Amino acid sequence: MVLQYSNPEISVQLNISRNTVKFHLKSIFEKLEVTTRQQAARKVLIE
Repeated sequence: MVLQYSNPEISVQLNISRNTVKFHLKSIFEKLEVTTRQQAARKVLIE
């Protein structure tokens, strides 16, 4: 997330579907209690 890859770029790199990327990002955001990649990255780097 910190490198700002798009969902399609992530899916190609990991050889998974775009929907799988979206699902996992949504799960990460919920656990971190954030709504954007920027907020998630900030929270992870600060804590």
